[in-house]
Amino acid sequence: MTADRQGVARPELAAARLYTAVVSDILDGLGHRDHTLDPAIRLLGGAADVVVAGWANPFLVAEAGEIPAEPYAGEIAALDDLAPGEVVLVAAGGSARAACWGELFSTAARARGARGTVIDGYCRDQRRIMGMGYPVWCRGGLPLDCKRRTAVTAWRQPAVVGGLLVQPGDLVVADVDGVVVVPAGLGHPDTRATNANAVRSAVATAVAWSDVGEAYVAAGLSMPEVCGPARVPCGHVATVGPLGRASCSSFAPMSARRIALAIFPTWVRGSTSMSSRRSGHLYLARPLASR
Repeated sequence: MTADRQGVARPELAAARLYTAVVSDILDGLGHRDHTLDPAIRLLGGAADVVVAGWANPFLVAEAGEIPAEPYAGEIAALDDLAPGEVVLVAAGGSARAACWGELFSTAARARGARGTVIDGYCRDQRRIMGMGYPVWCRGGLPLDCKRRTAVTAWRQPAVVGGLLVQPGDLVVADVDGVVVVPAGLGHPDTRATNANAVRSAVATAVAWSDVGEAYVAAGLSMPEVCGPARVPCGHVATVGPLGRASCSSFAPMSARRIALAIFPTWVRGSTSMSSRRSGHLYLARPLASR
């Protein structure tokens, strides 16, 4: 199987055969449990069939108090430096001072081969962006232009995005459940069987399988239960509670994407790629046909 960037499977294979919930469970099983961005950062449009994977290129954004001599100079330079296969991560610290992204930036990023943009902040021109089919994750919409309000000060530098430290070259996987980051390096390189190599091997092995269950087995992990001991008669509605937390996905291992594709009606506060196993909650219910 073709691989690059220190042995991690190529992102297009990860996007085609995996999704964030599976990658999150693999990282959990390898002991790397902090790997998701703030679940308030959501996919524009919420399309269930969108899965993006690519190499992280963090853009650092700072608030500005005056119009610079050359407006958008930092943004233009950062966009010009984009490489094909990268995912832009805008580190704006959740600022609502202005929209850090819009239609023009999306057009430029797509033309340079970027796979998508993740914004720890707000964007504008949402209808235009969704219309062009460029994937963007953000905290919401805001019509304010960044001119004289915010500016890109650096790029391709380590940055905190959505509460998680992201390094340039980390593998980013994003879909309707949220955003997962697979670190490019975990543990000391001289350590035998380092976590980094384990993560790379698990992801690389998993994308070789088209079946999700086989991907778990290939990664050396047990398959999470889709349906627990509770059996719900056909025609009944099951509820799970108390929740009130954003720390669990819908019933594992099915993500919001998988639920939508299965056409199974489900109502939740939101979705995240993290498994319910880490918080003690267990999603049990799936209607079973009466015998």
